[in-house]
Amino acid sequence: MEKMLNRFVRVVALGEWVGNAFGALAFLWATVVLLGGFCTSLRSPDFWLGTVMIFMEAFRYAAWRPRISYNR
Repeated sequence: MEKMLNRFVRVVALGEWVGNAFGALAFLWATVVLLGGFCTSLRSPDFWLGTVMIFMEAFRYAAWRPRISYNR
């Protein structure tokens, strides 16, 4: 039972790692496309998809960052 639980935890951790990697790559791609001047060659739906991807990833990173508590 413990082996099965450990295997499940490893699969979930691998899924999280892959998801984070794809999210970072999508964020990088969208930033390069939109800020690198390639946005003029995009169709309107593709431009807005890239814009949404950038904002979603930026909000995800901001939400993940540990908060500093000033209450002592």
